[in-house]
Amino acid sequence: MRFDLPGAAGWAISIDAPGYWSWPETVSSGGSFGIWPAAILGGELRLQVAGEVGEITARFVPSPGSKGLEGFPAEGGVSCPVQENRFRCVVPAGTFDLRFRAKGHVSVYRWGQTIAPGAIMRLGTLELRRGASLVGKVVSNERDAPKPGSCKVRLEPPGVSGTKRQGDPDHNGSGVDARGFFHLEVVPPGNWVIVAEQEGFAQARRPANVLEGMEANLKEPLVLSRPARIALTLLPPQDPGGKPWMVELLESREAARAETVASAPASLGGAWSRDGLASGRRMMIRVRTSEGHAWWADATAFELAGPIHRRVLDLGLEEVRGTVRLGDQPLAGRLTFGAPDENLSIEIRSAVDGSLEGHLPRLGKWHVDVASEQPSVHRQIDVEIRRGGDGRGRLEIVLEDRALTGEIVDENDKHLDRAILKISPKAGGRREVVQERVEGGLFRLTGFEPGDYLLRAEGPGRVSETVVAEIAPDGSSPFLKIVAVREAQIALRLVTEQGSPIPSASVNILRTTLFPGLTSISERTDATGRVSFRTQPGASHQCFAFAQEGWPVHVFSVTPGLEEQQVIIPGATGTIQVERPAPKNSETFLLWRGPCFLPLQLLQMFTRGNETRFPGMAPGDYRFCRHSLGSLGSPAQCAEGVLGPYGVLSLELDKHP
Repeated sequence: MRFDLPGAAGWAISIDAPGYWSWPETVSSGGSFGIWPAAILGGELRLQVAGEVGEITARFVPSPGSKGLEGFPAEGGVSCPVQENRFRCVVPAGTFDLRFRAKGHVSVYRWGQTIAPGAIMRLGTLELRRGASLVGKVVSNERDAPKPGSCKVRLEPPGVSGTKRQGDPDHNGSGVDARGFFHLEVVPPGNWVIVAEQEGFAQARRPANVLEGMEANLKEPLVLSRPARIALTLLPPQDPGGKPWMVELLESREAARAETVASAPASLGGAWSRDGLASGRRMMIRVRTSEGHAWWADATAFELAGPIHRRVLDLGLEEVRGTVRLGDQPLAGRLTFGAPDENLSIEIRSAVDGSLEGHLPRLGKWHVDVASEQPSVHRQIDVEIRRGGDGRGRLEIVLEDRALTGEIVDENDKHLDRAILKISPKAGGRREVVQERVEGGLFRLTGFEPGDYLLRAEGPGRVSETVVAEIAPDGSSPFLKIVAVREAQIALRLVTEQGSPIPSASVNILRTTLFPGLTSISERTDATGRVSFRTQPGASHQCFAFAQEGWPVHVFSVTPGLEEQQVIIPGATGTIQVERPAPKNSETFLLWRGPCFLPLQLLQMFTRGNETRFPGMAPGDYRFCRHSLGSLGSPAQCAEGVLGPYGVLSLELDKHP
């Protein structure tokens, strides 16, 4: 069929055609819309309380190995009305894995159900039990795992590691089916660690948060691997102070995340080992001194190969001497040597006469943070340490004696007793931020080079606008007056569609810097689902992103105010697919939800998707736009549409606008 639409914008379309099923989709002019042969599902419900369920949701996913329907979404869902404990609904014909769920009840699954076009398929009686549940999958590269009857999945409280203890409730355990699928039913709400185990394999573990009356779904499968042992030899065997090295073993996960799985000191002879690890995992090693300084770290993750993985780590040890001066005066302070690409951070202190002496793992280029309380100095510089004639590393640091001076006051021109002043260059390759503690309201910060700087003050319950200051080439700079006003608070309470609080959930406040730059600060909700954030005074709205395992990624905005604001997190998810041309140097691509935007890299981290496909998104209106860097004006081009529950929204930008 063909029909005309006014304008080129996206339209949400649904079709009611007897004998056919369709999914509401968003299409633009020239787009296509799919319909499929339909069938009818029906059955009865056995409930703990008669009449407590008015509808159930049926979700369907094409069964593995079945002949898929061309153009059919990855998953779909319909709402089935319930009358006198009987349900009936129209679904697409095909071979599907089915999930039936009613609010506040444990889901019921039916696998590999073949539904013929035009047929009425009766499922018999589905027993719905009240409570929460947790579902997921166990996988392995080994042929004999996961093995039904041998592979078990259970829950244990956080901080408790071991096998199932006597007296643990039985409903906290489950087996797996031939596909590795597991379903833990009637799970007590709270924070848990989910454990998959099978004889001959290392345990697979993952934290999980279960909410009352809800179903948690693990986004990543639990992976069973053969047990492995890692054995390290550290050279030199002791840290610069003659004490044991501290070794940390981290597991590399998706979206550039790493989780510490072991941390313990090595022996005085430089030996360190750990048993019971899972072979095939991507691991990283970090070595600290006994004082906690990050001395050495793997640049990239390595694959743990069993049964014994041996490594010799050459940690390096170079003696370094030098001086630090502010202008022509010696400077006593703390120097932190860092190498961002190597994840290192080592502290050496300079004496009153400016001399310094210590050890580093190597010579060469370092990024150094120089801090002193008297005089007040906080600078970040790049240095190169060269080997001297005596074989030691030599370092001479001379900071220009340029200063930023001013005062921090409130609305009544009264000096703030305490404040934190943040300073960053207005322009430059490194967006370094220096933080200084200011007592009594007056400040003089030295060691800065000529140029423009951005200053922002924060005090107890107060915050200022960003102030621009210039240090002239001759070292002169104006006296600054920074006014810190009372900050606004945003109090949120996150709840499910049934009104239950969502505890221990990650909420990210999104603040725009230089468009399209964002800063993202994460906080967790308390046991009642509450969380609060500080925000800039006078802001018309504030954007947030809810991104929690087993829940949709939900981007929303609220207006700052004194009253607590309730945010309802939907239970349904969908997938957004984008198509775009290769970006030019002066442009970027953003996904918008109302007044809030997300760069694709941040969206990829939240959803654990790829560059063009983002699963697990909350239903709603979205725009995908092409923007010029640094400009908040009208975007050059946008595609928009509505993502329906369990649907797929495709947003495509013209490659030749």
